[in-house]
Amino acid sequence: MSETTQQQPTDITHELETLRRTNGELIAKNATRKAQIAKLEATITALQSKLTETDASLRKLTVEVPLRQVAEQSSTAPDLFIQELMKSYKVESVDGKLALQTLEGKAVMVDGKPVPFEHQAMLQFLTDEANPQAQVFRVIMVGSRASGGASATSRAVASVIRPKPAHRFGLR
Repeated sequence: MSETTQQQPTDITHELETLRRTNGELIAKNATRKAQIAKLEATITALQSKLTETDASLRKLTVEVPLRQVAEQSSTAPDLFIQELMKSYKVESVDGKLALQTLEGKAVMVDGKPVPFEHQAMLQFLTDEANPQAQVFRVIMVGSRASGGASATSRAVASVIRPKPAHRFGLR
């Protein structure tokens, strides 16, 4: 029995050394994985900030610039036009085309068709009596920029109508 008792402590010591070595290896692997996780989390944060910047610039190019162009075309006060429009509606890109939507995200429909995002269609929709903000939009929207400033004056018309005298040469 003394031999088995002597073998047990050496077996236990050997097993204890193996467990300690395995534990050290697992702790080292765990530290490596934690470092890798921290590195990946930093990468995720950087990529999310880039994504946010890219989304903002993409929205500016695809939505805000065309909205500004329509506002400048449709109104004498484009900033006020955009402000009043955004109180009840939003402009989003749907299938590559700009669409006027309610704040809930539903397409704005007239006679079962979505309102196109263009000057004349928006003018008709926003100034229509059915629109609750029609009175505001009638004041700030321009139906036509034609002022008659380039029309012919009465003098020009008179000169066109009056025949020019023929030149007579020779004796009379």
